[in-house]
Amino acid sequence: MSARMISDAIEDAIDESLVYGTALPPKRIHDRKTWEQHVYYKQLSMPPKFTPGEFDKLSAQEQHESRALRRKYTAQLGPILSTSYSSLYDEMLRTANTNIEFTSLVKGHVIEGPPDLGKTTLLTTVGRRYELRRRAIHRAQFGSDLYAGGETPWRFTPVVYVSLDGTRTFKALLQAVAAFLLIPEAYGQSELELKPQIAEYANNCGVSLMLIDDLHYLNKDFVGATPLNNELKKWMGIIPATFIYAGIDCENVGLFREWSKKDHNSLSQTNHRFSKLELHPFPRLPKKRDDQLPEKPVPEVADVIKTFDEHCVLLKHNPGDLTKHLSYIMNRTSGYMGAIVTLIKHATALAIMRGDECYSEDLFNKIRLDNASETAYKRRILAGKSSPDKSKTTERRQDKASVDGVASQTEKATSNPVNPQIPQQKIVGKNGKDGKAHTTKSSIPTG
Repeated sequence: MSARMISDAIEDAIDESLVYGTALPPKRIHDRKTWEQHVYYKQLSMPPKFTPGEFDKLSAQEQHESRALRRKYTAQLGPILSTSYSSLYDEMLRTANTNIEFTSLVKGHVIEGPPDLGKTTLLTTVGRRYELRRRAIHRAQFGSDLYAGGETPWRFTPVVYVSLDGTRTFKALLQAVAAFLLIPEAYGQSELELKPQIAEYANNCGVSLMLIDDLHYLNKDFVGATPLNNELKKWMGIIPATFIYAGIDCENVGLFREWSKKDHNSLSQTNHRFSKLELHPFPRLPKKRDDQLPEKPVPEVADVIKTFDEHCVLLKHNPGDLTKHLSYIMNRTSGYMGAIVTLIKHATALAIMRGDECYSEDLFNKIRLDNASETAYKRRILAGKSSPDKSKTTERRQDKASVDGVASQTEKATSNPVNPQIPQQKIVGKNGKDGKAHTTKSSIPTG
C-alpha cells in the first residue's frame, strides 16, 4: 500500500449534500463550531495548470486569481497518509464501526508519539470520516439530523472532539466536553453536576466516538494515576462510545497505571482496554546501494513525497521534480511528518509568489522550520564539514604509498658498498616536519 490522499476518496463515499462550502478548514479546532467547519468543508478541486507560455497570455487579473487559487489549494491539500499512518487510520475506523455493534467489550486506542508527527491530524481525520459516514446512515434512516434518543428530539452528535490545550484537571476536561455537547452554563458547574448531564446528553445525542487530544496535559500530580483511570472506566461504562486518546508519553500521565508500583500494572483495566498506536519519524534514507546488490524497497517517505509531487500546481513543475529533493527534505525535517508538510507547502506558496514556479534547494532554504528541525539540520551540516573527505583521504594514502616506494628504491641504490647492511643516507618522505626529503649521513665505524 502506498501513501494516499484521504480527501480524494472521502467525497466519493459520502453524500455530497453533507459537505458544503469551499472555505478552508479551521487552523485550530477548539469548540463545536470549529469542529463542524472541519467536518463539513468541501475539498477544492485541483485548479487548471497552465504552461508558462499560456500563463503569460492571461490578463493581470486572471494571473492574480490563478496564483490565489493555487496557493489556496496547496494550503488545504491533504491530509496525506503514509503506509503506516494509513494502517492506523483504517484500524481506528474499523474499531469504532465494530464497537457500535457491541454492548460490552468495547476497546479504545491511544495515539502516542513525539511532537510534530501528525497525531492531531490523524485523530481529526478519523473523526471527520467517521462523522460523515454516521450522518449519511442516520439521514437515510431518519431523514434529519435529529436523534430520537429521549423524550424530546436531540441533535444527532456522533463525534465529540476535545483538545485539552493545557487543561490540568478533570473539572476542566468535563467542562470542555459539556461545552461541546452544548450543555447550558457548562463552565459554571461542578464535577458532580456535570457528570450526569454529560452522560445524559451523550446518550440522547447518539455519541459513539469520543476523541480526546493532547492527553499529556492532564497532570497526574494534580489528578493522581488511580483517579484518572477510575474516571476513564466510568466514562466507558456510562457512555457507549469508542474512546481514542492522543498525546505524548501517555503512560507517564498514568493512563495505563492504576497502582503506585510498576509490578501491578498488569492489573490495570485501562491497560487491557486500550491499545497503543505509536507514531515515529520516518527513518533516514538507506545508503546508496551497490549495483550488484538486489534493489531495496522504496522508503515510506518517498511515497509521501511522490503524492505531493502528483498534486503540485507549479507551472514549471515536471513529474518527479519534487522526488529529486528527497534526500534534502529528509535532512531538513529529520523525517518528521509535520515538518515535511510545512516545508513542501510553504515552499510551493513561495514559488508561486516569487514567480519561480518550480522547486529548488535555494527555494527550500528560504523556508524556516521549527526550532527542533533547524537545530538538528545545523548539527548535520557541522558534522558533515568536520568529517574528512573520503576522496582526499584516498589521495593522501596513495601519495604516501608512492613516496614510501620511492624511498625504498633510493635506499637500495645508495647503499654502502663496503657494508651493504649500513645505508649511506636515509630518505625521509613527506612525513618530515617541513614536508621535504632530508639527507642524513650515517656514522660508519672504522676498524
